Amino acid sequence: MRDPLFDILKGNGLILVFIAHTFVKDVSPYILTFHMPLFFIVSGYFYKQKPFIKQLKTDARRLLFPFSFITIVSYLFITLQDVYVGHHVIHPDSPAWFLLALFGAKTLYNILNIIVPRYKFFLSFILSSIPCLISVWYDIPRNIAITSSCICAVIFVAIGDGIRRLNYLSYLDNHKYASLLVAIILWLYSSVFGGVDLHLCHFKLWVVDFIGACAGTYLCYYISRIIVINTSKSARLLSILGYYSLIVYSFHAIEYVFPSWYQICSVFKICPLFFVFVVRVSLCCIVSWLALKSSNLRKIFYSQSIS
Repeated sequence: MRDPLFDILKGNGLILVFIAHTFVKDVSPYILTFHMPLFFIVSGYFYKQKPFIKQLKTDARRLLFPFSFITIVSYLFITLQDVYVGHHVIHPDSPAWFLLALFGAKTLYNILNIIVPRYKFFLSFILSSIPCLISVWYDIPRNIAITSSCICAVIFVAIGDGIRRLNYLSYLDNHKYASLLVAIILWLYSSVFGGVDLHLCHFKLWVVDFIGACAGTYLCYYISRIIVINTSKSARLLSILGYYSLIVYSFHAIEYVFPSWYQICSVFKICPLFFVFVVRVSLCCIVSWLALKSSNLRKIFYSQSIS
């Protein structure tokens, strides 16, 4: 039976993605600390070792197909309008960059798990640290940094896998108040003094930011536990959002492909960011719902969650 807790957790994560990408200056430092690592940790939590080729085909079907589809659609919209605005959509720096990064991170972790299972966590940490340290001393070209995000994310897949294998959530639950206090302190410290941009392999304090990402994810997990016992419509909506997280995330910034969108936004003077947020969420939900109604698109987005 499917556990609604993790659907609500991913639903909360998607709401944070919307907020962080809209109200950048106000809340992003506190959300960016963990909002993307959260999805890699959840994916690692549900990781199960399979033969390499079988796992590669499964992840390619679940992640690369949707990424390719979104990239092609975005490119066509911009080409037809003959205007270049927003993200580069013909390479990994697209609204769905996370899907490509998750594919790479899971593949790398699976290789480590097959070749050196006893040292997979340690080597995941070393591997993820390399691009983080390089970015501190050297200004990595944007395309290379984005492509390397899958390497930075390997540690979070490993952490998620370790949490499940060691049953660490039960330990945290048994020391709930101490765990929450430590998590809040670590999350705030990383948010104020560190700096995380997984998209560009940037971790200002490196190890501290790794820990802060785990702390923020745990806090979001705990909030989700509180919500899971709530049978209100908000809990139900979050659960649905998390259940269809793959397709929702794929369309979460689809308005980038409409150059006229930025002209429309400039016309509105009253609380423009809130307007952007409402339209962004609404458009994403509408497009995702329409995609689920199409049998052909359902085949592309066959997997119903990011895990």
